[in-house]
Parts: sequence; structure tokens; C-alpha cells
Amino acid sequence: NSINQLATILLDGLDLIICNVFIGALGMSLMSYSKTIPVQLASLIAMVANIFVPQMTAIYADGDKGKFIKETKSAVKICSFLCSVPIIGFIVFGYSFFRLWLPSLTDGEIATIQTLSLLTLLPSLFSIFSYPLSAVQTITCKLRLPVIVTMAIGIINVVLVFVLLNVTDMGVLAVKIVSSVLLMFKVLVFTPMYAAKNLNVKLTEFYPTILRGTVANGVMLGVFAVIASFSDVNSWTKLVIMVGICGVLGYVMNYVILLDK
Repeated sequence: NSINQLATILLDGLDLIICNVFIGALGMSLMSYSKTIPVQLASLIAMVANIFVPQMTAIYADGDKGKFIKETKSAVKICSFLCSVPIIGFIVFGYSFFRLWLPSLTDGEIATIQTLSLLTLLPSLFSIFSYPLSAVQTITCKLRLPVIVTMAIGIINVVLVFVLLNVTDMGVLAVKIVSSVLLMFKVLVFTPMYAAKNLNVKLTEFYPTILRGTVANGVMLGVFAVIASFSDVNSWTKLVIMVGICGVLGYVMNYVILLDK
């Protein structure tokens, strides 16, 4: 677990330092602004997902694999139900939020912050499915391979960022693009398959649940984007109203699409 924390820092904890050293104070500031809300949303996902771990552990200890798999899928769906709405909402209304929060910055700087924020949120959008599945690794006491994979991805991240910063003019975007792609690979490919392998079921066991959640997120994203296009959010009052409307609609859509009887 200690090594895993170090690997996580290599993967997603050095971006501010890298920006400061290789790009400058402005790049670090833009990166810092972009991470403010996504970091809080990631904490929300972890908090919600951890609620299910004691029950999952108790069921696994009883030796009922079928019931454990059902409980794990239920945790994935409920975690997605609760956490996807604020993430999709911030993806759609993030630019308006940053424009209101940071009025002294230029439109170009706001656009850069929003882009960095989106790159940070994309892995989080799929982490809502993988967090409960990551608990399977701990419950089954199979932590060695995930730590090795995370460490390898973290080292690859640092190396690729250094290469891109030296051979391209991508700047601050290079720092976030690499880590986002690598994180998405981990949460969408490795984590679901490794959880299935530890339970001795087919590797695609959890993908129908993930696909269902992805469809719900896609529908929400489209609806929120259409609603946002009809309103110029130029005040905090308008932002709160639009977010409230979309939040209610989002949870209704999630309830219908994501949950079953």
C-alpha cells in the first residue's frame, strides 16, 4: 500500500512541480486552478465507494461468490448513480464556473483551465466504475500486481511527459494528457479484468455494468449540453439555477437508465 501511494504520486501527483520547473509559474497556476474541483469530485467518489467495502468484505468472507459479484455490481451502479451527475455537470458548466470564479483571466487562459479540467475529469468519470472493483483487490488480498502496474504506469507517465515537453510545444497540456490516457487505461482495462480474474469469472464480467453506466453518462452529457446551449450563464444565480435543473434531470435519467429492479 505504501508503494502504491508512491506510484500514485508518480502518476498524478507531480504535475504542479513539473509545470513549475519546465513551463513556469503561469503554467503551474493554470494547472492548480484546473484541479480544484476535480480533486474534490475524486474525493467524493472515493468516499461513496468506500461505503460498500465492509458489506462486500462480509459477503466475500461467507464464501458466496455469486452474491459477492452481485453486490460488487450493485456498488458499481450506485456509485455511478450518485457521482456521475456532478462530474457531467462540471464538464458542461466548467467553463462558466471558471469564468465567474476567475474574472481577471483572459478567455484563452480560461479555455486552457477548462481543457485541463476536462482531462483531469475524464479518468474520474470512469473511476466511478473502477473504485468498487479496486476494493476486490484488497478483499481478495491480491495487491502485488496492481501496485506493479501502477508503478510502471507512473514511471511511464514521468518519462513521456519529459519527452513531450522537450520535443513538442504542447506545454501544460502534455502534462495532463499523458496521465489522463494512462489512468483511463488502468481504470477501464486493467482494474475490471483483474477483479474478474481474482474472482475466477470471465474477464468481461463487469463490462456490461460499465457499459450501462457509460450510456447513462452519454445521455446526460447530451441533455446537459443542449440545456446549456439555450442559456448564457453570466452570473452565479444563473449558474446555480442551471446546475439545479440539470442535477434533478440527471438523477432522474440515471435512475431510469442505470438502476434495475
